[in-house]
Amino acid sequence: MKKDKRVLIEFGSNMAKIMSADSKDMKNENLQRLPLRLATLMDDSGKISEKGILAILNLIGDTKIRNADAQEFILVGTEALRRASNQQEIRARVKQDYGLDLRVLSPQEEAEAAYRGMKHLIRKGKRAVCFDIGGSSIELVKVYGNRIESMLSFPMGAVDLYHDQVHGMPISNCAYTGLRLQIEKTLRWKVPSECNLIGSGGSVHTCAKVAMMNAGIDSSDIEGYRITKGELLRQSQVYRALDIDGIIKIPGMDPSRADIILPAVMIMRHLLDQTGQPYFVASRRGVRHGVFLKEIEKGSRT
Repeated sequence: MKKDKRVLIEFGSNMAKIMSADSKDMKNENLQRLPLRLATLMDDSGKISEKGILAILNLIGDTKIRNADAQEFILVGTEALRRASNQQEIRARVKQDYGLDLRVLSPQEEAEAAYRGMKHLIRKGKRAVCFDIGGSSIELVKVYGNRIESMLSFPMGAVDLYHDQVHGMPISNCAYTGLRLQIEKTLRWKVPSECNLIGSGGSVHTCAKVAMMNAGIDSSDIEGYRITKGELLRQSQVYRALDIDGIIKIPGMDPSRADIILPAVMIMRHLLDQTGQPYFVASRRGVRHGVFLKEIEKGSRT
């Protein structure tokens, strides 16, 4: 008997993630990442351009064609759509063209979804901080066991940092210093005295794949891989010295992240420095998995 199939599209500031899986148990999961860069398609008033709107609409249409056997489509947006001054217009056009609701997650909803996706990696009875690095925001969730203690969202991400501070690669010493200071200035929070760190997001995924391939380890699944402070330092030194074409050639690198990987790795290093931890645990599961799991739970209660 054929199982129901759900398809979820997450419109991030940097990428669109398309996830399909069985509706009741998340088996037969398939994930696709497509460059979108909504954060760069805004004008000075915060309005997403017509080009950006058409990219959203075309992606939905193409996904529906490719998944004609799906029983449900779930559309969610994160920081870029939260910032968009024409968010309501975009949602109305999605509804008009496809009869679907595009739900823009609040910072708290995004942080909770990221935690839901990663919580299977939290060690029983231990305090942890789950973080998700996006193109225009960073979510931090402090948890103890299965209880959320607090959630924080910072309106700063790898795409924003690249365009505000970097401008081109190789990065100059002046730009590198500005990048480090911007991260330190913005990412301020009350750090737990002792915690494990668990990270997700496309840049974490890419960082883990680069680390694993450099170590000669099978990188087909990064779930649970430990990324050390030393590895982050190694990667940041490599990225600082190369232009974009050189970074793209690094084994494991996602070409669509070659320009923003240095800011992302510097955020990861800063989090390790703040918490005093020697490593963090990487997860391929993030916001989309958390949203999907919540939909499954809602369905089981009805």
